[in-house]
Amino acid sequence: MVVSLMVLMMVVLAQGQAELGFKNPSADTGLCATSCGARCLPRLYAPQIAFCFGLCMIGCKLRPSEAVFKCTSGCANSMVNSYKPTAAERVENIVGSCYQTCKQNSIN
Repeated sequence: MVVSLMVLMMVVLAQGQAELGFKNPSADTGLCATSCGARCLPRLYAPQIAFCFGLCMIGCKLRPSEAVFKCTSGCANSMVNSYKPTAAERVENIVGSCYQTCKQNSIN
């Protein structure tokens, strides 16, 4: 089960990279994924793993400002608690959507 969750997270991550437009080529996706996987896999519930992994990858790959990261975390946490998605991919989409919104709002 753990291996299948990691594969799912990597597939979702690859899709999310295209959608989010990762701009930091110097950050190694493999190192970030390894670090985030080790941090997040002890959680027992797939959506919690995906939530942790999504936020961790944003922090590692994009290195947003503290305000954008806190905004993303708060937004995603609120949406996950409200909608209670059961699919890890849905949680990853929520995290990505919150990041885009917070990033856009911090520029304006």
